[in-house]
Amino acid sequence: APFWGLGHAVTIPGALRIEITTAADPSGSTYKRLVSALQSVGPKPTGDQARMRKPLAVIGMSPGNSYFKDYEVRFLLQEAIERFGRCAVMVADVPAIATYMARGYEENRARNKAIPKGNNLKNRTRRLAESLGYNEDQVRIIDWAEEVETNRRYSAHYDRMIQRFASLPVFAESVRRTTREVLSNSGRSPTDSEAATDNATHYLLSELAFMEFAPEFFASKRVCYLYHRNWQV
Repeated sequence: APFWGLGHAVTIPGALRIEITTAADPSGSTYKRLVSALQSVGPKPTGDQARMRKPLAVIGMSPGNSYFKDYEVRFLLQEAIERFGRCAVMVADVPAIATYMARGYEENRARNKAIPKGNNLKNRTRRLAESLGYNEDQVRIIDWAEEVETNRRYSAHYDRMIQRFASLPVFAESVRRTTREVLSNSGRSPTDSEAATDNATHYLLSELAFMEFAPEFFASKRVCYLYHRNWQV
């Protein structure tokens, strides 16, 4: 499988087994948790070894998530660059529109929340990368609307993910369970919780489709996906 990861595993039926580096071990601080997860792969490669095994690190960030404060983002960038040499930052702001709609916002208002919050997070990340001396080759910030949403190859992966969701009950329920947890922490209670959950699954399915698409998108045989918590999928 082209995904090379550390830690928590996500299994997509009929597709790849994707492993995600996570900082969601409840014991210890955020920094210690993530460093521990990264260290589970062993010592940092150096010299010829580093050149032979250098996956692209993809940092997943969620628009509107209060976790991604400047010091957390700075730490994530530093760890990714120190260990992998380069990284990409993926902010799924367009899929997040569905999440805000599931929380009870009208589509226009949901868009006016998700997109500005995503732009703010991308701009802050860009400024922090520059302050750390990283260039655009080292830290690539993905524009979902321009680079992913309109990509036909990504759309094919997303369509297959939707087919799995529709035809595989165990997979579908695990996606719903993770989505319910996100919605329950939003502070807003939709009128029809089950319909809201099904609508909001678009976000997680979009990210899973992107993870499956990532090696092709980045032209990289190995991709390590970094996220700050476990996905129970």
